[in-house]
Amino acid sequence: MTGTSPQASRGIFKDYIKKMKMRDPELSKGWGQIVTPLTIHTPGGPQKVNCAPREGVFRIIQAIPSPKAEPFKRWMAQGTSGTGVCLFPLSIMS
Repeated sequence: MTGTSPQASRGIFKDYIKKMKMRDPELSKGWGQIVTPLTIHTPGGPQKVNCAPREGVFRIIQAIPSPKAEPFKRWMAQGTSGTGVCLFPLSIMS
């Protein structure tokens, strides 16, 4: 989101997640188990960030209906195995 303020980016992200959860009731029902708010220490101070493990990120990406997401979904499906916990930041909470 080049040229977009951090506050505007948060709003855009929140709106997109809300719409995605409305399209996918199963994703919405399990959102609290997929995404975890964590405090991340950054040079600017502690930030609350929504994070998800690899499997959660894959689940969220699979819910994206855009045809532009299809090549990424196919690539992702080839390498979804792995061990260990890896958390990915999804959004900074305000």
